[in-house]
Amino acid sequence: QLSLRAAALYTDPIGDLGRAARCYERAHAADPTNPDAAAGLVPVYQRDHKWSDYARMLEIVVAGSPSDEDLDVRLGRISSLRAVYLNRLRDPEASLGWAMRAYLLAPSDAQVVAGLEESAEAAGAYADLVALFRDRLEHASLDQTERLDLQRRIAAIAGERLGESEESIRQLEAILEVKPD
Repeated sequence: QLSLRAAALYTDPIGDLGRAARCYERAHAADPTNPDAAAGLVPVYQRDHKWSDYARMLEIVVAGSPSDEDLDVRLGRISSLRAVYLNRLRDPEASLGWAMRAYLLAPSDAQVVAGLEESAEAAGAYADLVALFRDRLEHASLDQTERLDLQRRIAAIAGERLGESEESIRQLEAILEVKPD
């Protein structure tokens, strides 16, 4: 706790980020699961382009975040992890895991869905993507617009990426039942 207080002093009133970083590193060494120490190191590792350390610290922050934390803050952190794993660490499977986590929090957020599809494409995990969309389609209470959107996505991925023309046709027929035009 003393290292965290010292880091806060070095960060805000004094403005010595190097010393603050060392204090956060000491606090992290004393308690590797401390989200406050990890949160202090996130901007340091981001600034220094230490992407592996950045992701590790941000994962600790996410794990230590309260369940009632603001959804936009949670999604921002998770989306950042998704992007870092995809674009900096070149780990599309890890990126997909974070993208799925974001999707489960905000399935109708267009940016979240775009990130999910980008990560799934990079990982070649089209079957997983269809399964996730299908699960939402079958188990969630959806308005007609979202239901049709999911059916279109499933039809496109099943037909174009998975070669499952029967599934694609089944989804398209379901769309035509609701919207014959």
